[in-house]
Amino acid sequence: MEYIGRLENDRKLYADEVGIVIFGAGKDLGKILDKLEKLNIKKKVLCACDNDIEKQGKKIMGIEIVSPDYVLIHYSNATYIVYNQFCIEICRQLTEQGIKKIHLIRS
Repeated sequence: MEYIGRLENDRKLYADEVGIVIFGAGKDLGKILDKLEKLNIKKKVLCACDNDIEKQGKKIMGIEIVSPDYVLIHYSNATYIVYNQFCIEICRQLTEQGIKKIHLIRS
């Protein structure tokens, strides 16, 4: 885990040159994307991913939603933003897959 806190205070996220994967494509994804846009870092978002296969293949605000397997293969070095109600389970899932750059965002 690299960071826990508010998106606006996550200085490492701004400074990091790698892309961002947002884990979770629920109702708050739009809010996270809006915040990233206001912070001028939405352009770093590579995709969103979700365990729900019903959400995979869709787009929200121009950001494609893919499977966790896809991002682990293609974006294992990315910074992962986790923000939703399943954050503990998602963080565990990512760490078990060797992902270290996890930013747990609290509203």
